[in-house]
Amino acid sequence: MKPNAKQIETAKPKDKAYKLADGGGLYLEITPRGSKYWRMKYRRPTDKKEDRLAFGVYPVIFLADARAKRDEAKKLIANGMIPKQYRKRYKLRHQENLILKLLLGNGTPVISSGVIITGRVYSCFVIFISGWQKYSM
Repeated sequence: MKPNAKQIETAKPKDKAYKLADGGGLYLEITPRGSKYWRMKYRRPTDKKEDRLAFGVYPVIFLADARAKRDEAKKLIANGMIPKQYRKRYKLRHQENLILKLLLGNGTPVISSGVIITGRVYSCFVIFISGWQKYSM
């Protein structure tokens, strides 16, 4: 039976952590201290090993939000992607784009490591955790 919002709100901590299952791998983990965490259990499409994905803490993430995140993760799994890796790549790409916009976006000179960079650079090489990548402007 899927829990409703009232059951989730009134769930009390016990001596050991326990789960309220919602279906499709989504569950709310309630710790002995009373913290409530949204998680999803799934099998990786590449090696079929079991893994967990964290969506956030209740009440910051409500039931409907957790279900929407579960559905997004299920779509990624159906397309052969691992949700944890996708999330890491997305965050890294977003950070890289943000840094490039700060460095080259508005055309004002920026001093970085003793080198003056202007917005008129047509391409640049930036090193990140993922390695060297070329960005054309």
